[in-house]
Amino acid sequence: MAATVAGDASVAVPTERQLKKERRRRRFERLRSKFFGSCVYCDRPLLVPGEGPRKSPRMTTRDHLIPRSQGGKRNADNIVAVCYGCNNRRGDMPWLVFFAMVRKEMAEKERSD
Repeated sequence: MAATVAGDASVAVPTERQLKKERRRRRFERLRSKFFGSCVYCDRPLLVPGEGPRKSPRMTTRDHLIPRSQGGKRNADNIVAVCYGCNNRRGDMPWLVFFAMVRKEMAEKERSD
C-alpha cells in the first residue's frame, strides 16, 4: 500500500516495492518491444509482468542465446525475449537447434490443421 504525503490521502507516494515492480515491468516491456512483441522461438505474442498470471506460458522472460554457464555474456547482444514456455523447454539446448525444432513443430502443426 502506498504511503501518503503529510497525511493527505489524495497524494499517494509509491512504496519502494511498487517502484521496483514498475521498473521491472518497464524493463520487460522494452525487451518485448525490441523483438516486436513476440517470442524469438515460437513467435507467439508475449505478455509483460502485470498483464497475466506470473507463470503464464506467454510471459516475457529473458534468454541468453549462449548460456552464461557456457561462457555467454550479459550484454544485450546475447539476450532475447522469449516466452516462459520456450525458455523452460530449451534448457541447455543450443539456441539454433531449439529454434529449428520449434519452427519444425509449428510447420507440422500447420500442415495437420
